[in-house]
Amino acid sequence: MAVSPMLKVQIYAHLSEKDRLIERLQDTGAFHAVNFHENYAEADLVSPLSDQEAPARQLEDILSSVQFASNYLAEFEQPRGMLSKLSGTKILLSPEEYGRITREFDYRQVVRKCENLSATRAHLAAEHNRLSSLQKELLPWTPLDIPLEQLRPTRSADLFWGSLPIGNYSRLESELSELTDQFELVRVNQDERRDYILLFCSKEFSPQVKESLAQLDFSESSPVELKGTPRQILKELELELSNNLLAQQKAIEESKELVAFRPQLLVLIDHYSNLLQQKLIQANFARTAQTFVAEGWIRKRDLPSFKKSIETEFEAVRVLPAEPLPGEEPPVLLENTRLVEPFQMITDLYGTPRYFDVDPSLPLAPFFVISLGACLTDAGYGVVVALLSFLALRLFRFGQGTRRLLQVCFWGGLGTIVIGILTGGYFGINFDSLPPSFQSIKILRNRFMLFDPLKNPLIFLEVCLVFGFIQICVGLLIRFYRNLRDGMFLDGILDQVSWLAILNGAVIFALSKAGVVGPGAGVLGKWMILPGMATVVLFAGRANKNIIARLGAGLFSLYGITSYLGDVLSYSRLLALGMATSVIALVVNTIASMVSHIPVVGMLAMLLILIGGHLFNIAINLLSGFIHTMRLQFVEFFSKFLEAGGKEFKPFRKQYQFLLVAPKE
Repeated sequence: MAVSPMLKVQIYAHLSEKDRLIERLQDTGAFHAVNFHENYAEADLVSPLSDQEAPARQLEDILSSVQFASNYLAEFEQPRGMLSKLSGTKILLSPEEYGRITREFDYRQVVRKCENLSATRAHLAAEHNRLSSLQKELLPWTPLDIPLEQLRPTRSADLFWGSLPIGNYSRLESELSELTDQFELVRVNQDERRDYILLFCSKEFSPQVKESLAQLDFSESSPVELKGTPRQILKELELELSNNLLAQQKAIEESKELVAFRPQLLVLIDHYSNLLQQKLIQANFARTAQTFVAEGWIRKRDLPSFKKSIETEFEAVRVLPAEPLPGEEPPVLLENTRLVEPFQMITDLYGTPRYFDVDPSLPLAPFFVISLGACLTDAGYGVVVALLSFLALRLFRFGQGTRRLLQVCFWGGLGTIVIGILTGGYFGINFDSLPPSFQSIKILRNRFMLFDPLKNPLIFLEVCLVFGFIQICVGLLIRFYRNLRDGMFLDGILDQVSWLAILNGAVIFALSKAGVVGPGAGVLGKWMILPGMATVVLFAGRANKNIIARLGAGLFSLYGITSYLGDVLSYSRLLALGMATSVIALVVNTIASMVSHIPVVGMLAMLLILIGGHLFNIAINLLSGFIHTMRLQFVEFFSKFLEAGGKEFKPFRKQYQFLLVAPKE
């Protein structure tokens, strides 16, 4: 539950040390650079990047070519299975292997071959499309025995060849007969939709013939500079298409042979990306004729070792503390224990907290686990979720995001086991229908079960609402703690304690009226509500100097009680999701029991339905549980104390998208 303390520093160095120092800063991975020119616009200083534009463009060109080759070869890799995709694709290398590849691998030759093969395949594909189109166009003219080179207009006659919709042929023949007898109309072929025709007519009547053809939806065939009859040309096209496919296959085989070099290309992508960042980060620096300065943030605990290592290694470099500018907030780095750290994923999805906020990850964790467990309400399902998450974490390598997700699922599975035991849910089994031989199991189940959600849904609803009320009060207490920490004690009393008094007083008063607690507690609740409401009315609008405006704002703020009521009622979604899980599990078991009596295949069908049905129920309700539980945290919980909008701490470091560089054991 900690936002790591940050200190602002400025690094002054001689220009001769620039490249080596930047590489060292990237290796250290502790310095979050800020733009010096934005903070000190009045300073007449030049960015060192002006000297690095050409090297940066060169690195961008190299990176672009290597990425092209990698993306091209990815098409020919063997498809990976689902588990392989989930486990990540990072390549494990020792520092020595990494250095050897970056020094010795001739990427230019591989890139050149990939570019040539890509261009060849593109040309062959375009040629194949051209030939296929020509083949399709000539196929209806196969019955024509006249060489195409002889189909030409003469001095006195025009030639029209193409196709008409079925039914228009006779109309054309009739119109031509009325126009002139100086024509020759030949139907060469016919398919389901069109007639393919040759039409010779006197040039004297060509304009009228063209008009008639246009009205009859005549489609003229494209003239082709080919020789021979359509049948002869089609045979040649078939041979050309066959050779084209062979050439394409050869290019594919040559591409597959290059796939073995893709891991080295991925290494170089990461390598040149890091080198490019060394150039681009200099846009944040400023320089004089002989020196340059870099400004940024570093974790407070890292500063002594960082300063000592840099100043010891570089004689002409000094690391000095700097005062933040007015209104400037440090970047935010959340630090938690191993148990809480996975739940930072939920916080990150909501947004980075501001530097002076309270890290919500710790108070979020138990509420998230309990809410997710309430959505599943089945101990058997909890065992499955926890076990699968544990095995996945043990057997596969994942990126940070997937690893955190699986850890949250693991804790959610454990929470589901506890809630499932308390609600008596075990794979949707109807214990009332079990034979007497299972009586001991029913007794053991009932010993730990507090209530059955399907038989007592109102009790489950009450539990969900009480749970939601507690979480909302915790949110207000966290905001009160922050106000105390920041020295705003009065704000905490007026803004949070007042509402805590109203809400808890209302609950106590309602319980008194329901006879759950005595009349004395009701009086206590009433005297909690009245001072709390008076405080809200008098001081919620204290920012207004006008007394009427202040009271008006206070009265309007008092309407916020409906918002708190809505927030509490929102937790009824846990009831809906928990009961949906139980009911679907019960239905799966019922269907499996019904098909078990089918001769021969009954038992197999029952097993398939049980396994498939319960796995589907787990998956769909785990997804629904995640979505609705996150919604409760974001809307009902975080809104009480958290202000997103902070800047994430992003130190300048080597980043590996495809690699994991570590000494081999």
